Amino acid sequence: MTIALITGLKFEAKLANDLVKEADADTSVQVAGLGAPFAEKIVAEAKQAGAMGIVSFGVCGGLDPALVPGTVVLPETILAPDKISVDVAWRDRLLELLIDSYDITTGSLLTVKSAVETIEGKATLFKQTRACAVDMESGVLAREAAKHDLPFIVVRAVHDPASQAIPVGLRDIVNSNGQIDGWKLVKGLIFNWPGMKVLNQMSSNDQQARTNLEGLTRLALPGFSLDH
Repeated sequence: MTIALITGLKFEAKLANDLVKEADADTSVQVAGLGAPFAEKIVAEAKQAGAMGIVSFGVCGGLDPALVPGTVVLPETILAPDKISVDVAWRDRLLELLIDSYDITTGSLLTVKSAVETIEGKATLFKQTRACAVDMESGVLAREAAKHDLPFIVVRAVHDPASQAIPVGLRDIVNSNGQIDGWKLVKGLIFNWPGMKVLNQMSSNDQQARTNLEGLTRLALPGFSLDH
């Protein structure tokens, strides 16, 4: 059964697309951009192409201090800021498939309009909402899926935990199309060098998130349990 994996960032889409091709799965992978500015168009096209379900796929930031990098987030509700429910039956089937292999949380996911870059900002949002993690796309994608009567779930992995800030030099380096701007990255690191310890920690966290996304996708394809 065809599903559409929709990401905010291009690296997330590349990871998924490589695995979809490897598995020869009947699954589309699309980039909605940072904050999902292209969500309306992409979800409509997915529906027209025959998609039977939408997955918001990629990484997220941790808000709950208990969550470590790589923790898989399969929320039942999205706070955007109103509460939106995912297709719980679908989510539960996927949860059953993955639970023996990964640390998984089903706590609420918060969707915001701008990146949460500081430890203090994450702590404030956790205190206010009790959401376990935060992203910029899932709430937008959920609304578009609902417009087209498509079941919807979120599959995310924690990238930067609650205890980690985004270094100043690495802020605002992603364009609205979800692509990292190489020049902004180089300039940011030159003028706001965070130090090798910070970069090594971020690299380790990034690798853990990517490894878990890759592994769970291998288990979940072709249909992420939608047709079970």
